[in-house]
Parts: sequence; structure tokens; C-alpha cells
Amino acid sequence: MNEHETHAHSQAEEDAEKVPDDVLLKQALESWKRTFTSYENKWHASRRLVLADASVSLKALFICLISVLLLAGVVMTIWIVINIGIAYGLSQAGLFWYWVFATILIFNFVLLFALRHIFKQAKQAIPLRESINAFFSHSE
Repeated sequence: MNEHETHAHSQAEEDAEKVPDDVLLKQALESWKRTFTSYENKWHASRRLVLADASVSLKALFICLISVLLLAGVVMTIWIVINIGIAYGLSQAGLFWYWVFATILIFNFVLLFALRHIFKQAKQAIPLRESINAFFSHSE
């Protein structure tokens, strides 16, 4: 390369490096605008995702509530039929109606207290309260 070509090449590089300030400012503003738009789009997408997730969760909770209510109704119906069957069997065995009533009542109360005891034991097996207390006592 001769001296003239080298000088022309270095002159072209210097001209390329000399970018007017208004062009740099426009590029910076465009870059900030693209960055802001990107974050704005990300926020809108996250918001739509949360709203859609909340909608699906509410529908699932509603379906669970209806299912639990229907299940409770079926269980109560079955339990009433079992009680009627036991009462009818005891009556057919010759037990007086007062004794049949007392037997069914005692049977149901014993079962109620047994289920209550099982529930209390199961509730104590859930260590959530201790975990929460431990979390807040260590954070102080």
C-alpha cells in the first residue's frame, strides 16, 4: 500500500469515528426506547400470565368446592342408609325401639369422637405453625 492509500484509509477511519453528537443522542434514545418497550412487553406478558393462572385457579377451586359438597352429600346419604339398616336389623332382632335409638346414637357419638381424635392427631402432624414461628424468630 502506498502512502496516498494509507492516508486515504486513515482519513476514512477518522471520518467514520467522527459521528455528530445528535446522531449519538438519537441512537442512545432509540436504545433506551427499545429497552423500555422490551420491559413493558415483558411486564404485560407477565400480567396476562398471572391473570390467566388466577382464572384457572379460581375455576379449579370452584370445581373442588362443588366436588367436596357432592361427596359430602353422598357420604351422608350412605351413612343415613347404614344407620337405617342397623336400626332395622336391631328392631327385627327384637330390640325395643328405645334401645335401637340409644344404640344408634351411642354408635354415632363413638364414631364422632374417634374421628375427632384422628383429626386432632393429623392436625398436629402438620408442622406449619412451628415452621412459621421458626422462620420469623430467625429473621429478627
